[in-house]
Amino acid sequence: MTSNKNFDLITSSSEKEFNEFKIRLENFHQSYEKFLNELQLTPNELKEGLEKIQFDPEVVEQFQELEKQFDDNLKSQFDQKFDPLKTKATFKQQSAVQQHWLFIR
Repeated sequence: MTSNKNFDLITSSSEKEFNEFKIRLENFHQSYEKFLNELQLTPNELKEGLEKIQFDPEVVEQFQELEKQFDDNLKSQFDQKFDPLKTKATFKQQSAVQQHWLFIR
C-alpha cells in the first residue's frame, strides 16, 4: 500500500512538472507571436530574411555553443524527471522478499 502512495505522489509531481512545462511553452509561443507582430512579419518571411544575412564565423560559433548548452541543459532536465512506471517497478522489486535472504528468529 505504501508503494502505491509513493507512486501516486511521484505521478502527481510529474504531472505538475509537465503542466508547468506546458505553461512555459505556451508563454514562449505567445512571446514569439508578439515578436512577429511587432516586426509585422510572417514566420516564413523571418526565416528567409535570416537565411540572407551573412554572420561572422565567431558569432556563429558562439550561437552554436549556446545552442549546445541549451540542448544539454534541456536533456538533463528531462533525464532528471521521474518515470512513474520505472519507479513503480523499482518499489515493487525493493519491497519483494528475495529468496536468498534467511530470516532468523
